[in-house]
Amino acid sequence: MDPLDAALPGGQLDPGGLHELKPGNYGDGPAAAAFLIALAARRHPTRQRPLLWVAGPRLAGELGRPHGPGLSQLGLAPDGLLIAEPGRAGDVLWTLEEGLRSGALAAAVGVLEGIGETAARRLALAARTSATPCLLLSGHARPGLAVAHTRWRIAAGRSAPHPLDPAAPGASRWRLTLERCRERAGGQQWMVEWSDATHAFCLARQLADRPDAACFARRRSG
Repeated sequence: MDPLDAALPGGQLDPGGLHELKPGNYGDGPAAAAFLIALAARRHPTRQRPLLWVAGPRLAGELGRPHGPGLSQLGLAPDGLLIAEPGRAGDVLWTLEEGLRSGALAAAVGVLEGIGETAARRLALAARTSATPCLLLSGHARPGLAVAHTRWRIAAGRSAPHPLDPAAPGASRWRLTLERCRERAGGQQWMVEWSDATHAFCLARQLADRPDAACFARRRSG
């Protein structure tokens, strides 16, 4: 079992839980959003059910919106993503909850500045009832949610060396800290990179035990 899955109860992200992701600091927001998309894409291996992406208009403009060619590079067909940008914070939460309760989604993703515990409990209940994971990206300085099954802190890492051009950026990398995990101790850390070939996360090569360190298969951790 790979290191991320081994750190989680059941050997994977709870498929009916609420999972919170936070940037390491303000400048890590775009990197955290990219990791969130990659993580959500792994919930869509069959393309039989869409992913829902919900963000307020200010954050959508600040962090950027999912981009078609980039989604394809992650192995996610652009037409497999439903994007909603409600004008009010309350409507963002309503859209997420209704999407979860529909039972028609592979996952629901929310990009929020912050969320209260009552609203978070409603989302967690909807996720558990429909067995649909809810992934929330919230502000780096906001308190973590007590109801979250897991909470991840994400910081940008220096990209991997390009295999063909030393001057070009290679695979994206992130520094991950598992701050909270139900039934397990938090605090584990990893440096991971994304493989465009396998559409999976792998340990950064300089940290792996061997060059072909096991990738985090799409059917695991999400």
